Amino acid sequence: MAKKTTAADDGGGRFRFLEWLPWEKLTIWALFLLLVYSLRSFFFIVFMTFILAYSMRGLVD
Repeated sequence: MAKKTTAADDGGGRFRFLEWLPWEKLTIWALFLLLVYSLRSFFFIVFMTFILAYSMRGLVD
């Protein structure tokens, strides 16, 4: 006899796609984007420090 499968037997049916999602990669990217978002005001200072140091290096040499 053929066995009938129900939604409970196959893992819920609707949420089956959650099994093949790369959760580790998604978590790492989410943490990286959260870090970038939280440091967004700091990037201007880092960029201007680089520009200043690069231009001063030309004067020293």
